[in-house]
Amino acid sequence: MTATTTAEVCISYFLPTDARHWIPNGVATVELTVPAEWMDCDQSEWEDLLTESAEAWCESTYGKGSFWGMIWED
Repeated sequence: MTATTTAEVCISYFLPTDARHWIPNGVATVELTVPAEWMDCDQSEWEDLLTESAEAWCESTYGKGSFWGMIWED
């Protein structure tokens, strides 16, 4: 069994009724469950892994192609 942790991220996505060629209007802060070893990754790799996880969350929640991007806090 792999140890897991959670990561809170803010994402922007297309709602099922949105035209995909326009600006998405769905925004949510979600908690993703990720492998604990990801915490040892460098910042760039961490962001890539979180982006992939967020995209998978969007596709399972709103359908294929719903993910627009992460909203990173400064």
